[in-house]
Order: sequence, then C-alpha cells, then structure tokens
Amino acid sequence: MVIAFAPIFLANMVFAQRFRDTEDTGTAFGANLLGAMVGGVLEYASLIVGYRWLLVFVALLYGLAFLTGWRHLRIAGPADTRMPQTTSTA
Repeated sequence: MVIAFAPIFLANMVFAQRFRDTEDTGTAFGANLLGAMVGGVLEYASLIVGYRWLLVFVALLYGLAFLTGWRHLRIAGPADTRMPQTTSTA
C-alpha cells in the first residue's frame, strides 16, 4: 500500500512546494493538469504492461524530475521579517 500511494504523496509534495514559490499560478495549474493527463494515460497503459512495470516507470519519471529540477527543491528558510532600521537625523 505504501508503494502504491507513494507517487501520489510525492506528487502532492512537489506541487505544493513549487506552487508556493511560483508567481504564475496559471502555468502551475496547467502543468499540474498536464501531469494528471499523462498520469491517466499511464494508468491505462498499466492494463497492458501491469502495475509493477508502471511503478518502475513512474519511479524513473520522478527520478528524472528530481534530477532536472533539483535547483528548485531547496529548503526555504524563514523569511526575514525584520523591519529595516531607519536613522533619523535631527
């Protein structure tokens, strides 16, 4: 069960991380829709090749996504919320 739902969990984590850092929400949702469509095609392909090969293929796709997008997967630190100090001259 963990192996079957791990891709769904990882996809949600990747989308949430990338969506938080994006300024163009339309493109982010479009990419998510494209991924859902490709996932649906792969799901139907699993009827031909079987679920074990589907899991292998999905793992390869996630590995490729990680390797090509590793720069975007940095751990974001807390935002610097300090107020800038102003100096007044009297």
